Amino acid sequence: MAMQTVAPSSPLSRFLEAWGRDLALDLAQQLTCTEAEAIAELFEACGHTHEAAAWLENHSRADEEGDRHHQGASA
Repeated sequence: MAMQTVAPSSPLSRFLEAWGRDLALDLAQQLTCTEAEAIAELFEACGHTHEAAAWLENHSRADEEGDRHHQGASA
């Protein structure tokens, strides 16, 4: 997927700002794998790679064994 340039005052830009890493900490664990991947793909497509990674990383913390993003037991 090609990276898209986002105008600073656009609704998409405001969404990316509001739904960044801080919200990922609070919400990502409540999402299904498909939902987490979709929002991460949106951030990635807009060049927000750190935010994309934050959504998937925070989501994976709540995944159970057998889920796509499950990382196993923490030591």
